[in-house]
Amino acid sequence: LAARIELIKNYPNIYLATGLGPWAADWEDWRIKEALSIIIEDLTQYPILAVGEIGLDNYWKYGTKERQEALFLAQVNLGKPIIIHNREADEQFIRLLQEHNFPHGGIFHCFSGSEELAYIAVEKGFYLSFAGSLTYKGSDNLKTILRNIPKERLLLETDSPYLAPLPMRGKKNIPLYIEHLYRFVAQELVLGVEELITLVNSNFQRFATLGQG
Repeated sequence: LAARIELIKNYPNIYLATGLGPWAADWEDWRIKEALSIIIEDLTQYPILAVGEIGLDNYWKYGTKERQEALFLAQVNLGKPIIIHNREADEQFIRLLQEHNFPHGGIFHCFSGSEELAYIAVEKGFYLSFAGSLTYKGSDNLKTILRNIPKERLLLETDSPYLAPLPMRGKKNIPLYIEHLYRFVAQELVLGVEELITLVNSNFQRFATLGQG
């Protein structure tokens, strides 16, 4: 981690996050405990913006649902906003959002969930970050969510090397392809591309202040 911080020290708009994703639910308990201890120590020593990505994944079924939830909840109150991984776990997240407080907010990374989850997440203070899958045929529910959430809760991402947006779908995604996502979203929201760039940048900078307190 110290080496990575050295690499980005001259790039003030690059931020770091650290956390144990749901894949770690397959680990032995001692290894999880050790890794969490390192994360907690790193958060006190280094300029880390957020904890993540952390969350739930019922597609790959890492460990059990109970272990995934326990691992997720162990990381939500570490004094930083969180970056959430959600794959086929909408109902669990709806329940968790209703049962728990998330005082530092966070981002639903690569959002692909339901309208119900989207609106509850926004109400709880989260940002929704859309990736190239938003541009795909069959993503009408995501387009509806995009148009209906408050614009100040919108973020966009590459999820590189995955989910290349149209017309690059099927290729290995690279950060430059995000231009296509911005053009698509600008058209959906009836905004100029430059206006959308300013909006998303403002939203992210507002999010960044949550992790720098």
